[in-house]
Amino acid sequence: MKKNQILYLIYTFLVTFLFYQEVWGLNILVLSILTPLLFTIRKKELLRNKVWWIAIGLIIINGLAVYLNKNMLNTTLFVFSYLFLSATANGISTSFITKVLQTLVSFILAFNRIIEVIIKWVGQKKEKQQQNVVLRVLLFAAPIIIGLLFLKLYQAADANFKEWTAFLNLNWISWGFFGFYFFIFIFFYGTYYFTKSSTFDDVEADLPDNIPNNTTDSLFKYLGKDNEIRLAKSILITLIVLLTAYVLIDLKTISTDLLDATKPQELSAFVHSGINNLITSIILVFIIVTILFRGQLNYLDKPLIKILGFIWLLLNIAMCFTTMVKNYAYIAEFGLTFKRIGVYIYLGMAIIGLGITIYKIFKKHSLWFLLRAGILNYFFLFSLIGLFNWSSFITRYNLKHIPYDKLDIAYLISFGTDAYPSLIDYQNETENIPEYIFVNIELPYEVAYFRMKNRADNRSWKSQVIREENYMQHYRSTKK
Repeated sequence: MKKNQILYLIYTFLVTFLFYQEVWGLNILVLSILTPLLFTIRKKELLRNKVWWIAIGLIIINGLAVYLNKNMLNTTLFVFSYLFLSATANGISTSFITKVLQTLVSFILAFNRIIEVIIKWVGQKKEKQQQNVVLRVLLFAAPIIIGLLFLKLYQAADANFKEWTAFLNLNWISWGFFGFYFFIFIFFYGTYYFTKSSTFDDVEADLPDNIPNNTTDSLFKYLGKDNEIRLAKSILITLIVLLTAYVLIDLKTISTDLLDATKPQELSAFVHSGINNLITSIILVFIIVTILFRGQLNYLDKPLIKILGFIWLLLNIAMCFTTMVKNYAYIAEFGLTFKRIGVYIYLGMAIIGLGITIYKIFKKHSLWFLLRAGILNYFFLFSLIGLFNWSSFITRYNLKHIPYDKLDIAYLISFGTDAYPSLIDYQNETENIPEYIFVNIELPYEVAYFRMKNRADNRSWKSQVIREENYMQHYRSTKK
């Protein structure tokens, strides 16, 4: 058998071993390491590809995120990172989104390819070729199958032999196991034996990264080059003056009113109005930059327009940082919530987007480059976010830093199992939570433990999730 065929048989067998009668957990992390290793063994030149290392980093981060804090976001990101890795391993050099689409198309077409391979094999005229295929399969599979059969027979015949070979626990091998292996073999076929669609290459070929120096459109023809330059200057200078004033007033606000704890309502207004306006302004920033730097303004001899654009974008980044400070003050006063963490995530996305936009202006890149780079960077950002158990973090932060009279206990209880351990510890230390409220924590805390324990008892190490392991460990320590 060929090297690629042997690798695929081994890979699908290991995947079957990891996931048969299991749920997603540690096995996903193992898969995230095993898959890049398989593709690297198959094609060693991938090691010289920078994008390949990015794909490896993304799949391992998301595999680790599932192992630490399994949830819908992490599992979805893992699937996308697997699709991205598969396309990269198979020589697809398009953008992140088209790589994902390429793999999905290959996955769907794989079922048709499998049928074609079977028909071709059955319809072979040369009997010798059929014999060669059968012989290759027998030479590889027969020793393994016969060896496993006799090992089980010898273990059943001799107790001492069974004791000495107990580490070779083969109870997981069954007809169901082989049926699942057949399913995995077909399911992963399209990600390994890749079917490339030229449609995506043709689409991206019409979307270049760089803006041609002869780019014109109806607006440019209507205004003329000189008028468009004057318009761009006037717009950018006006926006710079306004945003400079905004940032300076923001800095004054931060240094005076924001530190005044007697003005909580003003603090709330600072953040909410600031975020709503920031979202609108940042969207408008990208629209204006895309329009202004869509064509020949990128190729002017004098760099004044680019410098003005750079200053304006830097001021937008400064506005993001001042809003971060206001959000921090708001959190220090009222506590953490998912919406307030969401503010930081949005601000982080805005700063990344503005940074890419600055790079786009000076490198004369197109809107397509901005979108392509933005999607990959945002995917990486959300992959990192998935590593943290935010419900637990919010609970611990609020219980530690916010006075009880300002705590929203009902909000923390709504986090469920992620919040119960911290709430139990808080009650044991302070006894601040009334008994009629605490009963809504203590009883679900017990129920959740036995549900997790039952699930752990019926699964192996392959389904282990750190979030649940920590929960059960906490329960055992409190019940000593």
